[in-house]
Amino acid sequence: MLRVLESSTVRRVGGTQEIPVDTRIVAATHRNLEALVQDGQFREDLFHRLFVLSIRIPPLAERPEDVLPLARHFLAGAPRTVTLHDSAETALLDYTWPGNVRELRNVLVRALLMTDGDVIRAEDLEFSRDAFTARSQDARRSVREHDEAERQQILDALDRTNGNRSEAARLLGVSKSTFHDRVKRYGIPARYGQ
Repeated sequence: MLRVLESSTVRRVGGTQEIPVDTRIVAATHRNLEALVQDGQFREDLFHRLFVLSIRIPPLAERPEDVLPLARHFLAGAPRTVTLHDSAETALLDYTWPGNVRELRNVLVRALLMTDGDVIRAEDLEFSRDAFTARSQDARRSVREHDEAERQQILDALDRTNGNRSEAARLLGVSKSTFHDRVKRYGIPARYGQ
């Protein structure tokens, strides 16, 4: 490879003729190549040939603003339409992503495989246990508190409308389908409030 980069020619195996090539090499690594060169684990001459232009992309842990757009991008390629619940978004943002973008993709693929519905919630996400911060544990507690408050709002709306789900949905400012999904999610009995 070094010879090809230096001469811009290749020779077929067993051939004698040099064939000119116009190539651009794009290489990526998560390793520190300069340190590997100093340790003798990477060829210095190859390093200098490859290191013409360097673009450093920080790890996902340093770019929390990219987590949700990347997650939505990965979900857009899913075989079915799936969205992220607020609780899932919070969990994704609070995770430290030691496995970077590849781990984000794998977490979402696993959630897609394990979830039948069209909404991924925090409880559908499975992370590496060691990577959670104290902040993410607080976020999970916050998600539970949010869910409890939302459930109580639904119960109150059903009480105020004598169990009329259409009226309760209107009162809460959500669509009937969203209201139905939340009632089902929180296990509220069909005849509640009647």
